[in-house]
Amino acid sequence: MKRRDLFRMGGLAALGAAGAACGSGGGTGAAGTTALQFMYWGSTFEKAAVEKMLRAFEQKNPDIKVKPVFTPDEYEVKLNSLVAGGRTPDLGYVPMSMSFRLAEQGNLVNLFPYLQKYPQLAGYLPDAYLWYGKDKLHGVSTANEIELLWYSRSAIAAAGISPPRRWPPRPGRGTSSSRTRTS
Repeated sequence: MKRRDLFRMGGLAALGAAGAACGSGGGTGAAGTTALQFMYWGSTFEKAAVEKMLRAFEQKNPDIKVKPVFTPDEYEVKLNSLVAGGRTPDLGYVPMSMSFRLAEQGNLVNLFPYLQKYPQLAGYLPDAYLWYGKDKLHGVSTANEIELLWYSRSAIAAAGISPPRRWPPRPGRGTSSSRTRTS
């Protein structure tokens, strides 16, 4: 598969948690079309959103067909098996927990040479870029998340701040029914 084909995919490649896995899945389909595989995980809602996005992409790029490979369970195990067998999908979500290893092994495209050429790769927060060496970039994190948030009651009180009764507040509601974990 040619790298220019990866970047024609624009937003599709950007969906990956860490970048695009470039492997043996793609090829040439009927009448000179490029056939690609896109492997991903998620909920049924994400599955519907990805399939809608793939259809829209194919309408804009009729010479490229993308086969969705929805993998809701044991994603890392299955992706590791495909990598070990040399049968990686052309594009897909790459869990952060394995992205750096795959990049160092040469299984992910080095995006650094494309930063200047493709403006959609620029403009992220500095910590969103996934560097694995000097001038070696394997992806951009699509979300920076806080999975656990806690606070010290004594530090909040010493700062003269009243903590919310419930945290986090729900959009449009002001409070949540979730319990607050405090020290």
